[in-house]
Amino acid sequence: MTIQLNALNKVYSTPSTTVTALAPTTLTFTEHSFNIIVGKSGCGKTTLLRLLAGLELPSSGNIAFENPNPKIGFVFQEPRLMPWLTVTENIAFGIKNKTTDTGELANTRIPFLLATLGLENFAQIYPSQLSGGMAQRVALGRTLLQNPDIILMDEPFSALDYFTRHGLQQTLLELFQKERKSIIFVTHDVEEAILLGERILIMQKGSVTSDISVPIPYQRDLSSPLVINLRKQILIGIE
Repeated sequence: MTIQLNALNKVYSTPSTTVTALAPTTLTFTEHSFNIIVGKSGCGKTTLLRLLAGLELPSSGNIAFENPNPKIGFVFQEPRLMPWLTVTENIAFGIKNKTTDTGELANTRIPFLLATLGLENFAQIYPSQLSGGMAQRVALGRTLLQNPDIILMDEPFSALDYFTRHGLQQTLLELFQKERKSIIFVTHDVEEAILLGERILIMQKGSVTSDISVPIPYQRDLSSPLVINLRKQILIGIE
């Protein structure tokens, strides 16, 4: 699913001030690509993601999707699970009362997702009994069950400890390589950007200031000279 941004712009106005959250931006996101948007807090990363999701309307410009009715999945920073539903029911949430075909797909897809996300032994557990990492796995499973064309992810691992975050990064990479969904992933973590991205966009003050292709095969060694040079390039771009 190719996405074209044409002079996309978002301005927030109050009686006393005007804030440009996203300066006019023209970009293309190609199909089956893993794109990272990285930058400091307040640089416009989340605004761009919310515009792509249709959660915000642009002030000017537009977004053109290759398919006029794309299926878009959104993974938020917080899991946003329903506390009265089990893990399986939370993953299935959103497909109830849909077509029979969707229901039949879920019957085969849910066991696959439970196994892939390491949730097989937690299928009947409620959110209050889950760790933060497990809860985020459920949120990812809920999004994947929808079989979206595009997955938008807004700092989904930022609240997790290092080891849990690393495990989820590896799980996400495996899913990307297996299913080749188009992913646009927002983070402020340079290491995470390097580990995951095929392409890294750096944002500053509402503008995309650098567009970096990452020709380094997965799994990436953070101590390799190529990665060290890439880290320096990103850090210079963010400063």
